[in-house]
Amino acid sequence: MKILVTGATGLIGSHIAEKLLAQKQDVRVLVRDPQKANFLKTTGAELVLGDTLDPDTLERALKGVHTVYHCAALVQLQGTRDRLLNINVQGTGNMLEASLAANVKRFIFTSSVAVYGSANDPQGTREDDPQAPNGPYSESKIESEKLVWQAYREKGFPISIIRPCVVYGPRDLNFSKPLLKNLKGLMPMVRHGEALLDLVHVRDVADVHLLAGTNEKAVGQAYNVTDGEPHTIQELVETVRRLANLNTRFINLPYPVVLTGATIAYEFARMRGKMPLISPSTVRAMAIHHHYSIEKAQEHLGFVPKVKLEEGWKETIEWFQARSR
Repeated sequence: MKILVTGATGLIGSHIAEKLLAQKQDVRVLVRDPQKANFLKTTGAELVLGDTLDPDTLERALKGVHTVYHCAALVQLQGTRDRLLNINVQGTGNMLEASLAANVKRFIFTSSVAVYGSANDPQGTREDDPQAPNGPYSESKIESEKLVWQAYREKGFPISIIRPCVVYGPRDLNFSKPLLKNLKGLMPMVRHGEALLDLVHVRDVADVHLLAGTNEKAVGQAYNVTDGEPHTIQELVETVRRLANLNTRFINLPYPVVLTGATIAYEFARMRGKMPLISPSTVRAMAIHHHYSIEKAQEHLGFVPKVKLEEGWKETIEWFQARSR
């Protein structure tokens, strides 16, 4: 049974590919930049050059494929609204169309809890709660999901949707790297860091994808993914600071002050063509709860998160430290 993973040079896709290969599965990966896929060349994965925005390359990538794990996407800070919508939405539409034409039997789509926008539910947002965009990335995931649901409802395509919360772990350059950088100096806090922020280690995210890809119960379903434990922002930053042995100075500031400072810093960084350390959307996120129920994944798929916060961040920090030597 041949399995295709898109986005296999990224965080989630690479860990899914590794788990599949460890199970001796026949894995093909779609990559745009072969240099970024060097670490996959020795694993036994079949590399196919292509791009989700180039439909002509997808027919070759999908030939003989039974299951697709579609993880390729841009994340929050990687582009403008037009670029996010183009790559995330159009890319997903192209993958769906090509997968239907190739008679793919299962299609697992990596979405995000970003589809819930600013849900702010301390009891845990559930999969059937309302969706509302709170930024371009959130909008791109909502629009992508619409295409996936449409393929399921109108064409009977066997899909599943996975909605991870904040994902961290080895190879995470989108959350872990900026957090570790911010914790090396003065760290502004909003409302004493009391808001809930759910996290999940990338290996647990990969596990849910594989469970959904092999369980008929998962067809036509969406699943939240977290580590199953509520964490405050204060707990997170204190844990990471301690494990990384950093001399962080925390300062609690009024929300409007932090938001204004982040907005100015963000614009300066973008003007210089750099990734900002902190963005206005990050500050807004620090002021509300981001907590999600995983009861559905537990009941349907038997999902049990394995990686605890302390263990996961210890591994993540060690990975970054090894790379900096």
